[in-house]
Amino acid sequence: MIRIVLILVLSLWLASASRAESKAGEITLFSQTYCAACEVAKRYLDSRQVPYREYNISESQTAHRYFEKLGGRGTPFFIVNNKRMQGFDSQRFWSLYGVPVPDGPSVEALPVTPPPGAR
Repeated sequence: MIRIVLILVLSLWLASASRAESKAGEITLFSQTYCAACEVAKRYLDSRQVPYREYNISESQTAHRYFEKLGGRGTPFFIVNNKRMQGFDSQRFWSLYGVPVPDGPSVEALPVTPPPGAR
């Protein structure tokens, strides 16, 4: 009887864990080479181990055309779970991403340093 209860509890826990993982969706970041705000946003996501796909619109004409087609007006520009986000606002990001805000320094606490090679 105890085994059955343990198996049932474990299967419910696994089911809820997989639902929580599936809530977190895809992130696409459009950036530019000399964009300090892009670097801060990337460091913020990296520090929380959030996977994202990055397209540098300074280096790819295809990425730039796609960015314009999506209505991008500046960088960083995100597509989070098929919703557009101009700039980076951590509270709005987590709301669109669909998971609770993890612990860690706020984006405001991260230093703004220019990317390598910037003047």
